[in-house]
Amino acid sequence: MSEDRVDLVVVGAGIVGLAAARAVQRRDPGLTVAVLERHDRVAAGQTGHNSGVIHSGIYYRPGSLKARLCREGRARLIEECADRGVEYRLSGKLIVATDEAELGRLDGLLVGTGPDASVSSTVADADPATLHLDVDGTVRASTGCRTFDGEWIDTGDEVLLATFGQRDDSPNVAADGTTTCSDAVVAQEDHVLSVLGDGFRAEVDGDRLTLTSRDGLGLVYRAAQDVVD
Repeated sequence: MSEDRVDLVVVGAGIVGLAAARAVQRRDPGLTVAVLERHDRVAAGQTGHNSGVIHSGIYYRPGSLKARLCREGRARLIEECADRGVEYRLSGKLIVATDEAELGRLDGLLVGTGPDASVSSTVADADPATLHLDVDGTVRASTGCRTFDGEWIDTGDEVLLATFGQRDDSPNVAADGTTTCSDAVVAQEDHVLSVLGDGFRAEVDGDRLTLTSRDGLGLVYRAAQDVVD
């Protein structure tokens, strides 16, 4: 690279500057990029003084761009740490309702089922959240708002849902394709689909089935009462 001429100069070697420079070079490896930093090391400013938390986007409106990008960024950060041997810990988060009005928003993150079973949601105004993993390889599911179907595959390491999508006869769908469910139910659906979407690990313990997504999100299902072994 010439000492006096480059294609692009990025000012600031914090997380935004370094990520921008990296993205540009990945998009066009032929470009020369220089990052300028007034300190003698990278991440010397706000980047190096953050809370150290891998956020899950739980405080953003479900379905919003912020929520989606936060979840995608979380998954990519965990993958990057794993690839480069950087230690991280998925310890979970304790969220407490401060009054009765907030209780409804905490419901629905613990729902239950097992393979070939149905479960009930804990969100008061939701339809039952159900999951059927049938022996013929088909899957049917309700998030408590909309219904979905497709096929499931056990790879040995995780379960993948193939051709998984909203059913044509799904309830709670307006003419423009948006859902008609309450914010609490949509939040539950957002969480359920985040776990089911890209593959998950499954662990069975009695009548409980714990699903853990690739980026550490989880669901606990409990077998329906009318299921016969």
